[in-house]
Amino acid sequence: VLDPTTGKLQRLVSGMSGNKFAYPSQIVSNGKLVFVLNLGQYDDYAEVEYNDPVDSVDPSSGKIVKSYYAEYDSTIAVSGSRLFQAYEDDSASNEQHPAGVWSDVVANGRTAWFASTTNYAWYNPTGMIVVGRYLFVADTGRVTQLVSRTGAMVRELAQIPHIPFTDVMASTEGYLFVANIDHSVSQINVASGERVRVIPSSEGNLEPTAMAAHGGNVYIVNANDTVTEIDPGTGALVRQFAGPAYGFSSPSSIAFFQNTMEILNTANISVTIVPGVR
Repeated sequence: VLDPTTGKLQRLVSGMSGNKFAYPSQIVSNGKLVFVLNLGQYDDYAEVEYNDPVDSVDPSSGKIVKSYYAEYDSTIAVSGSRLFQAYEDDSASNEQHPAGVWSDVVANGRTAWFASTTNYAWYNPTGMIVVGRYLFVADTGRVTQLVSRTGAMVRELAQIPHIPFTDVMASTEGYLFVANIDHSVSQINVASGERVRVIPSSEGNLEPTAMAAHGGNVYIVNANDTVTEIDPGTGALVRQFAGPAYGFSSPSSIAFFQNTMEILNTANISVTIVPGVR
């Protein structure tokens, strides 16, 4: 746990498998708890595979509150009292485990609903985002819109012809933003599912690896070591964060704490903290 204004370590949280998380790959929060997705590990000595769960952590104490079954999970999302888990297709193995998405009640871990590839033809869901009453699931070039409380199908979002979606998504002001494989970004009306506009890759030299919304605008993290701020009202460039002063190095993730922007840099294993972003 880092101080978002100074970047200093406040607390080191440890958990499963010998007082450490088992290859944590994703962290999300509902504003009260932090949820950690563990990929699991293989013990060569014992010849045992551990598929570790999603752990909910109290950020004030650093203690694990509850663990949720998460075998084969590829991504998670959380909103209020619901945890959403997606897992990839493993039907080629002896376990015959097709892709699917399910929702757990955060308080007790009870499964609220389950949706499988039989219903939605998923193969490898790799991204999810909750927007209001909807859950959007990104899977191999497609994005499916579900009712988050029930898992009921709403629609499959229309792509630009022959240009699949990626799993990079963000939302603000009633719009969903989804990066396309050609580095452009589709802006979609959440209520209607209609595409409002396509923001071309030339608008800020886009190469999206992550996105987040803050202060009504959308911030796009690019593989070319820049961050682009877009006005959702017009789709126009507001400003771009670039240059050696930011220390971006293959940035791959973004988060905001109040008006502080935090960027995870994969290449040099660092976090860039940019205060005063409004």
